[in-house]
Formats: sequence, structure tokens, C-alpha cells
Amino acid sequence: MFKLARLSATIAGYMGSHSDDYESIIIKKEHVDEAVKLFNNLYDNPTFKLKEHAAEERAYTQVDKPSTDVLRRINSVHNQIITQLGQHSEIRSSDLKMVADLDNQRFNEIISDLTKFKLIRNIKSTIEPTEKFRKILDVVGKEPVEAFPSTVEEEAFNAN
Repeated sequence: MFKLARLSATIAGYMGSHSDDYESIIIKKEHVDEAVKLFNNLYDNPTFKLKEHAAEERAYTQVDKPSTDVLRRINSVHNQIITQLGQHSEIRSSDLKMVADLDNQRFNEIISDLTKFKLIRNIKSTIEPTEKFRKILDVVGKEPVEAFPSTVEEEAFNAN
């Protein structure tokens, strides 16, 4: 927003939009519109891909039903993983795996699902819960969870 204001003021000055005493620059809607056009031409193109980048970033914050369902499903069977992620801003993958007490394949499947639905960011060996994860956890975390999931629930989870 600050860049837009500065560029709009620059355009207004360049176009001679000032007060009668030349003490102030008068910024009009047309100056802001020109600044927006310039920014769009600079950043929203095949090289910079601003729209794609913005859409990707929104995917980490906007809650949707499929992501909520995935988190709810994982929380119902592997609550210890979701609890640990909810308690940390970041956690080493190895620490989370140790807490989860799962074999590599099962753990990787869960991490893959959480990553695919933009619920976590997996950066090197560190896992960071996203804003989307936290928003969903605020709802899902208040739902009752069995301490020991039944065999039927585990089989249903593994089938997905």
C-alpha cells in the first residue's frame, strides 16, 4: 500500500497536480489508477506471475471443506500429531515422528496429506503449521476425540 501511495504521489507530481501555491501535491483517482496499471504491468506478467503467487499464498490461509475434512480425519486417528503441531510454530520432522510413534510410510503419508492440503509447510527438516491449519484447529480442536481410536476408525483412515 505504501508503494502505491508513493507512486501515485510521484505520478501526480509529474502530471503537475499541485495546489495553487505549489506547497502540496494533489493526488486524484486518475493518478492512483495509473499507478495500479503500472504495478500490474510490472508484476502481473508471465515472468513475475503475481496472480499465481497470490493464489498460492491464499491457499495457505483460506479454509475449505476438503482441508477441514483431512485435518478432522487425521485428528480423529492421530491426535498426537495434530496436538504437537498446534503447540508449536515449527517442529523438526524427526521430533514429530518420534511423538507420533508411527512407521516411516504411515508418517510420510500423513505429512504428505497435510502438505497437499496446505495445512503445513515442510521446509527442509522443519514442519510449520500454516494459518489455515490454525484456523481449522480452532474448530476441530474443540471437538471430542477418543483417546484410543477403534480399529474400524484406523482401517477407514488407512483406506483413504
